[in-house]
Amino acid sequence: MSDPERRRAEAWKELVAAGEALLADFGHDSPGVEEAHLVGIGWATVDLERAERELGDAIGDGGSWTEAPRDALLGARAAVSRSGAAGEPIVVVLEPDTEGRLAAFLARHGEGIGAIFVTVRSGARPAPGAFGIPAGGPLGRGRHFTGARSGEPSTVVLDTDPRPS
Repeated sequence: MSDPERRRAEAWKELVAAGEALLADFGHDSPGVEEAHLVGIGWATVDLERAERELGDAIGDGGSWTEAPRDALLGARAAVSRSGAAGEPIVVVLEPDTEGRLAAFLARHGEGIGAIFVTVRSGARPAPGAFGIPAGGPLGRGRHFTGARSGEPSTVVLDTDPRPS
């Protein structure tokens, strides 16, 4: 493995590890979401195109980003990279287009992982009021987990896993 390939592999491992760490904190106080699975990692940025280039270089994606549906839950336009191996998280670059959740995260923390996208096991019964109203987004329809504080990374629980089986 060459040095650039090794650096990309390490950058990918770090990104996924950070997403998994957020997942570990998700819902520990909410019954019914204990078995959540990380499906996507949302990178918050103020410049979508620059973030696509920089993340593409870091994760070895080579610039294969696709414009995705707007994230109504986070208040952001989005681009998606599906270049990872089957079963790996999808990387979503998010740029705020409203003064919503993502903008609050960026104001407090700057660029970084501003959201994770998860699925929960079929038939899970989360605590009443744990999720907001469903809306569409870059990885499909989901609901915002209401347990996160404003300005902290968001968790979006998707209705279905958008990754190929």
